[in-house]
Amino acid sequence: MSKNRFERLLAKPPADPPQREPGKVETVETQEIIVHRPVGKRSKDEYTQVSAYIPKDTHKSIKAALLDEERDFSELVSDLLADWLKTRGAK
Repeated sequence: MSKNRFERLLAKPPADPPQREPGKVETVETQEIIVHRPVGKRSKDEYTQVSAYIPKDTHKSIKAALLDEERDFSELVSDLLADWLKTRGAK
């Protein structure tokens, strides 16, 4: 067994990069692909991010119900808060 197990790798000469002629220009064609994402609420000035702590089992049940209704969590919270404000006589 050799003294160093990497000795064989170190003894192998590195591969030289291909030589290019001085002054020769290579042209490579590229295709630019632009992907447009829909603008989300995070980018809109009329929205703000809020957070709240709710029990895990409540959150799990809400997520399942929202999937059935194909409804967004933000939409649910916004509607519930708007209804709550109406009950208080606020605009």
